[in-house]
Amino acid sequence: MKVHFWGTRGSVPSCFSAQRYRDKLFKVLEQVQGQDLAGPDAIERFIEQLPFSLKGTYGTCTPCVEIEVDPQTYILCDAGSGLWSFGLKAHQNKKPVTYHVFLSHLHWDHVQGLPMFAVECKAEDTLVIHARHEETEAFLRAQMNAPGFPVTFDELPCSVIFDVRKPEEAFEAVKGFQVSTLKQRHAGDSYAYRFEKEGKAIVYATDAEHHEEELDPKDTPFVDFFKDADLLIFDTMATVCKEMSYWGHSTHCSAIMLSAWARVKKVVLFHQNPALDDEALDQLLEDARCFRKEYFEKNKSINKGECYPQSIIMAYDSLELDT
Repeated sequence: MKVHFWGTRGSVPSCFSAQRYRDKLFKVLEQVQGQDLAGPDAIERFIEQLPFSLKGTYGTCTPCVEIEVDPQTYILCDAGSGLWSFGLKAHQNKKPVTYHVFLSHLHWDHVQGLPMFAVECKAEDTLVIHARHEETEAFLRAQMNAPGFPVTFDELPCSVIFDVRKPEEAFEAVKGFQVSTLKQRHAGDSYAYRFEKEGKAIVYATDAEHHEEELDPKDTPFVDFFKDADLLIFDTMATVCKEMSYWGHSTHCSAIMLSAWARVKKVVLFHQNPALDDEALDQLLEDARCFRKEYFEKNKSINKGECYPQSIIMAYDSLELDT
């Protein structure tokens, strides 16, 4: 299963200013001194050895993650501003397309991309909104009312279907993907999603409040929900501001601990604080990897000497992963 990240920031889109670009360029040029950059191959080798914060950027868009299905069907987790970036690719498809959007909750950073995306859909397209919050349809319609947006919900060119179910009701499978959910601690509640197909499992668990000092592997449903996942996408917004953990967010420490207990193969640090620049996110990733090493050394008995998660990745806009 392939996963594409179109938006990875939390709360509001981040700003990549001219000054940030200038600072990044200055640091690159500092490292150029004394380098032999004769020819494209030499330049490419030089770029590749740079830290990610200098050779790339973690991006600016709010949450939207695509799970690849087929050319005419898409599964999307959340509809933040990254949904518009996804649309630049998807709207080139001239055939009828069905978009399955699974909403974790209705906070604005998770739905703000929907109006601009939907107005670009074709008349033959179908947009299916899957959610657990009973007010979903009313809220998404209101988001497009005047004076907030120039096109009303009823004027959208595509067909829109709302699949809003109570927490105890299961979602139907989408093209062979089995979908399950788990309620998370967050203002107004949010829901984690687990997508399974052909023995592979992807878990999307953002906007969830966990306190590492309170976590107990025997007393949390998340261990079973994350169990043996090939990929866990996890909220780490509270890493540099612990107060945010009381606003419904988590840290990289919680991500590592839950992943270790659940034997998660790969964890992606997600929903990053929009105030953090690329260099700060490089450091956060390094801190997470150091914490995993320390936690493993102190808790080798958890998985009979096997280290989980096997890898840790910092999410960035345009990241693609194959599980």
